[in-house]
Amino acid sequence: MEAHPYVNGKFLKGEINRETTNPATLETVTKYSIVTKEDIENSLNSSQEAFEKWSRLNIIERSFILKKVADLIDSNRKEIAELITLEEGKTLPESLNEVNNAYKVLYYYFGEARRVFSNVVQSEQNEVFATTIRMPLGIVYVITPFNSPFSIPFWNIAPALLHGNSVIFKPSHLTTGVGNYISLLFDKAGAPPGIFNTLIGDSNLISDIILNDKRVQLVAFTGGTEIGDKISILNGKYKRRQILELGGKDPAIVLSDANLDLAISGLLFASFSNAGQRCTAGSRIILEEKIEKEFMNKFVEGAKKITVGNGLDPKVKMGPVTGENQYRKVKSYIEKACKRNIEMVLGKCEYEEKPNGYFISPTIFTNVDKDDELFKDEIFGPVVSITLAKNLDDAIDLANYTKYGLVSAIYTKDLKAAFRAINEIDSGVTFVNQGPTGIEYSLPYLGHKESGYGEELAWTSIMNYTKTKSIYIDYSYNKRPFFW
Repeated sequence: MEAHPYVNGKFLKGEINRETTNPATLETVTKYSIVTKEDIENSLNSSQEAFEKWSRLNIIERSFILKKVADLIDSNRKEIAELITLEEGKTLPESLNEVNNAYKVLYYYFGEARRVFSNVVQSEQNEVFATTIRMPLGIVYVITPFNSPFSIPFWNIAPALLHGNSVIFKPSHLTTGVGNYISLLFDKAGAPPGIFNTLIGDSNLISDIILNDKRVQLVAFTGGTEIGDKISILNGKYKRRQILELGGKDPAIVLSDANLDLAISGLLFASFSNAGQRCTAGSRIILEEKIEKEFMNKFVEGAKKITVGNGLDPKVKMGPVTGENQYRKVKSYIEKACKRNIEMVLGKCEYEEKPNGYFISPTIFTNVDKDDELFKDEIFGPVVSITLAKNLDDAIDLANYTKYGLVSAIYTKDLKAAFRAINEIDSGVTFVNQGPTGIEYSLPYLGHKESGYGEELAWTSIMNYTKTKSIYIDYSYNKRPFFW
């Protein structure tokens, strides 16, 4: 397919000079053109102009754009899922689940349009009505990653548009075709020109211009902590809001009283779905030492049954990692761990330099020290480190021994132990007797420490995408005595 930038309600059909690649076959998926400096400036101008009109519409009117996009997704689920699999590599069932998640997010915010409340307080003055209202911000810049290229964008696009903002969207260059499909959806839904623009091309050029424009009022970024740090500096310079969903190295504690079959099933999925390319991947399992042998036998046997291959093959359970850079990164971590003689219980130490597909098999290292890079770094691949803990206290200490704080999990039948983990593990989300997997849209999603700043999803979105105005209405019409 072809893809083009989408600015002010039009696809800018420039010279086709770049392409995306299927990570399972290395074949071309999408050929695309890129934006110029002038196109980027036009996107800012059209976004600002569109915002002036869009923000004045009733929120119920605005919400119907989200419904129209959701209905178009519902009518094209299989086509969208196949495109996700071709560009990102995940299996078709995983892609269909991602499509469904996007659909649910849009309908969630369509419903939220009728639940935007103000806070009325009792004024200290007689015959004065005191309340607040929420007001749109302006231009919102949304930057999203390759690993969930269809669902994650809507986490920010949907509430931003609902609350009266305009959006400039920058998808990953690895999944440009999926980003282009999102543009097609808004175009077919009849979105007013300028309220939604998509920029594809040189990330440095695009972000340099967008992030240095004072009209941009909020930046929503999902990606690596290093880039997030750079974005945060510019956001501070311009006193703008930000939502940063950054890295994670998510701990999953399994205590000796846990239902092991439940834990193993959940952690196999959390560790190896989407080839481990998930911010919420269960890549750091902390195991109470007295159940080491039983857990390891079952976990390794379960991982051996995961068929790796092309995500379009119905027999495949895990696809490739996405792109050459990711392949080299994951490969490097595995090779270095083998050279350090970290105990590998599943996987292989050597991978080809130039493969026919970017496949990494499920890899498990055990007895990993807390100061090893396998324990500390977000690898973003199907690589699991297992570390033993003496007891719950030790396990919680190990869980917190990281700069990240995105999600965490604990498997136990002990309610007291579960609540200790909830209260003492420093993470934005904690799962009990579930792997650190997906999240629901009626609860906020956020990271602590270096995993990010700001909240996504749920009712808290209204705080992110609007600003507060306090209102005092004196209906007494009387001159008031002042203390001076």
